[in-house]
Amino acid sequence: MKTAIEHWNEQYDLPMEKIPWEIATPPHDLSALVEDHSTPTGGQALDVACGTGNYSRFLSSRGYRVTAIDFSPHALAVARSRNCAETTAIEYIEGDVTKLSLTLPADRRFDLILDYSLLHHLPPDAFARHTQQFASLLRPDARLLVVCYSDTNLYAKGQTSARGAFGNEMFYRTRSCIEKAYAPLRVLSYRETTLGKQGHHRGHSFVFGY
Repeated sequence: MKTAIEHWNEQYDLPMEKIPWEIATPPHDLSALVEDHSTPTGGQALDVACGTGNYSRFLSSRGYRVTAIDFSPHALAVARSRNCAETTAIEYIEGDVTKLSLTLPADRRFDLILDYSLLHHLPPDAFARHTQQFASLLRPDARLLVVCYSDTNLYAKGQTSARGAFGNEMFYRTRSCIEKAYAPLRVLSYRETTLGKQGHHRGHSFVFGY
């Protein structure tokens, strides 16, 4: 049986145009948060499960000093090659995004954290561990953007989990479930959104902060 890392490495070995979540343009949820200047330009940003680094490069282009983490070495290899070509300064780290305390320097804090399109891949134990990491990583006026599939996603078919297109299990959670999981952070804004190249996945979009 394949490990999770082997599974994701295989996905990132596909041609980029065949990867459903490989979208170069930053999503509206991210660009709107950055462009409204609610986080300080030139601050520290963290891109959790960064994949090939598309959104990390966007944040870097807006003046953020970016730390980008993923556990797939194949994804990070693509990210680093693009980073060199575009001459942006991003620190890429290979590590478990649900155990950031083992990966990040102990004193590092962030002005903006991006947790995009990850939660629906996490089973209950990893979900609980993951969501409780961020309160200690945010500076007082920082923002955490969380975007994930919602329980209203048509592919959920009324279930809390279902098998995804690549054979991995996907998890569909309610708005209230996610809000509670990130406590003591509070919801500063919420909207329904869509994910995917064709915008065919219904999702949640949260901005958390203190």
